Amino acid sequence: MTPNYLKKMLPLLLDADPAQATNVRLVSLARAFVAGYELVSSVAPAGEFGTEETFRNRIDSLFWVLSERSEHEPDTAIRSRMVHAMYSLACKTVFPADLRKKNCCYRAADALVRDFMGVVGARPENGLFQQTGVCMCAADLLYPAPAADDEYLLFLKRQLAGWTSALDADGCWPGGVVRGRIGTYRGDEPGCLDVSRLGERYRDKAGGGVLPQVRMRPCRPP
Repeated sequence: MTPNYLKKMLPLLLDADPAQATNVRLVSLARAFVAGYELVSSVAPAGEFGTEETFRNRIDSLFWVLSERSEHEPDTAIRSRMVHAMYSLACKTVFPADLRKKNCCYRAADALVRDFMGVVGARPENGLFQQTGVCMCAADLLYPAPAADDEYLLFLKRQLAGWTSALDADGCWPGGVVRGRIGTYRGDEPGCLDVSRLGERYRDKAGGGVLPQVRMRPCRPP
């Protein structure tokens, strides 16, 4: 991706109207705005791709649309990614993070995980995308140092243990589930990893009683 291409796409991003976007589109916009904010705040020459203030204003509007919409999204997979996107917008674009937004993220993630825990196994749609999305939000809730008996930590461990037990004789998962599950282990998308070796690597970690490292964000209210 070249600087000229970024400059060409920037107006399309900044002119996007969150109120007119689908919920899936909102998640994509959140990723784009986080990336754009990181670009203008730490990499690009001042003003070349817009200003931090411009991105913060758009991010603020997008956050509250996600917050309102996520409460009414019936699909757990989409809802979990909306909540996870809220964490990204609140905690990766402003330091220190806005306390009001942090608390909003916590309530949304707490409600999501509790809803899922209350019906896990009871709905046929509780499949890969639902599980991985909820687990990412549970990981967000666990920052900075959960107690050993924290219900969300125990929930996350059970989910990871179940995935570990599903590894085949070669220490691998079917190709369609690797990306989502390892993304939960790492806390981000593993696009640059050699996934052929990940199964055995994480089986060894879980088998040794160690929870694979999850990258968490400083968003849990004090």
